[in-house]
Amino acid sequence: MKLLHLTVSPNIEGSSSRRVSARLLAQLKSRYPQLQENPLDLSKLPLPHWPISALPI
Repeated sequence: MKLLHLTVSPNIEGSSSRRVSARLLAQLKSRYPQLQENPLDLSKLPLPHWPISALPI
């Protein structure tokens, strides 16, 4: 099983959402040892902004 783990909060040390997601991830890994986590931290590697002309409208 694969899990895309997105984190967004720029408050790396004091973020409640980061603590909650880490706890949930630990529970999932203990229940599903084959779990493959793919982390993506958008506060460290933000997605590029697309111009409005790139949208298919």
